[in-house]
Amino acid sequence: MMVGLPGSGKSLLIDHLQALLPVVVVSSDQVRRLALAQPGYDVAEVDAISDLCYAVIA
Repeated sequence: MMVGLPGSGKSLLIDHLQALLPVVVVSSDQVRRLALAQPGYDVAEVDAISDLCYAVIA
């Protein structure tokens, strides 16, 4: 699992790791776009998306 502030280089690091290792990426931003027509980014939504991401990787 990787977390960090926006613009901190998470996607760049994941791109490099995917080139080197057989990793599967579950992006909360992509899950949010697939699950919600209009994301609101409130606390309840963030918690729900996090729970959904954890369920995918469990």
